[in-house]
Amino acid sequence: MSKQDVLVRKSTHNDKRYNKRYNKNKDYHHRHRKSKKKRVILICVLCIAGILLALLGYAASILLNSDKYDPRTMFRPKETDAAASTPPDAADANEGGPDIGDDAVLYNGEVYQYNQDMVNVVFMGIDYEKHEGAEGETLGGGQADTLLLIAINTNNNKMTLFNIPRDTMTEIKLYDLNRNYTGDAVAQIALSHAYGDGAELSNRLTVDAVSNLFYGLPVYRYITLDVAGIPVATDAVGGVTVTVPETVEIAGETVEKGKQVTLGGKQAESYVKQRDKSELTSNLSRMERQISYLKGFFNAVKQNTKNNVLFPVTLYQEIGNYASTDMSLSEIAYVARAALDSGLADENIMTVPEKMQQGEVYAEYMADDEALYQMILDTFYLKQPSAAAPAVAE
Repeated sequence: MSKQDVLVRKSTHNDKRYNKRYNKNKDYHHRHRKSKKKRVILICVLCIAGILLALLGYAASILLNSDKYDPRTMFRPKETDAAASTPPDAADANEGGPDIGDDAVLYNGEVYQYNQDMVNVVFMGIDYEKHEGAEGETLGGGQADTLLLIAINTNNNKMTLFNIPRDTMTEIKLYDLNRNYTGDAVAQIALSHAYGDGAELSNRLTVDAVSNLFYGLPVYRYITLDVAGIPVATDAVGGVTVTVPETVEIAGETVEKGKQVTLGGKQAESYVKQRDKSELTSNLSRMERQISYLKGFFNAVKQNTKNNVLFPVTLYQEIGNYASTDMSLSEIAYVARAALDSGLADENIMTVPEKMQQGEVYAEYMADDEALYQMILDTFYLKQPSAAAPAVAE
């Protein structure tokens, strides 16, 4: 017997009993490591789930108690570059006249005081394709193809939407490609977003443009939605039912005016985006479709919320990658609550009154100053008792 055979025979690793114990211990330690790893993963998952549940609970608490918050203290005004002004042919000069105080205007012999109970938020639907700017340059900040000024009277929670055509001509700020301010120009309001960075700067430029169009009206916050998120939002609410305001082609099928149809995600995107640029009034037609979509969308959100009070939180999570806002969670909850309570009836929706004309290249909508100014006074101001009226005896 060789020395090697002796070593092999005496080797404990060739002892069957040892091998059995060794393999058993090896299996035990392997299972123990796997079990420990699973426990660590489980603990991490539970921690994340706990955090998410806490956040959802916090969001739900805010949503359920949003009517208990004072929006006038939540929505603290942010500085805007837009200067307050009055339409030159509409407002009365008040030089040498009575002192009517701050935040008041004198119009046609009547004094109007700004209603401090108003909260004003701009909603922007952004198309991030590259576009030609006012000076012919190529801009990549995206155009604000859909613009809504959301006005909420916090005294009675009444919400009014002002639909602003994208081709409305107003003074906007111009920036070069290095984001340096180069001056102002009168251009389509949709371009205000394109001159920024596609993010915060673009959003603030659009807020300023809307404020400027509304004669320096304070605009406190903004909400944006990338149009690419429309399919996601539509599917998240289970489809959006609309009453078609005009005969339109949806996904290759012609749908007659007045017909009711439920849109899926991609259908909705086509429905709200398509227009014939060769037609001067094509954007007005598209705006009608967008309003019909918004009505259907809010109805779907309202129905889903009846079944699940946390649905707005879930919806926000679904579209979060396509949306941005400078509002806090409590402010979002307040606006959502006001929107759900008010609904989107026709009497709550106004379109900025304008006169349409053909520009050198594109359609241009010139705001009807007097009609718009009266609309602003009726919505955002409180008419004061006439100074000439006899005093009421106590």
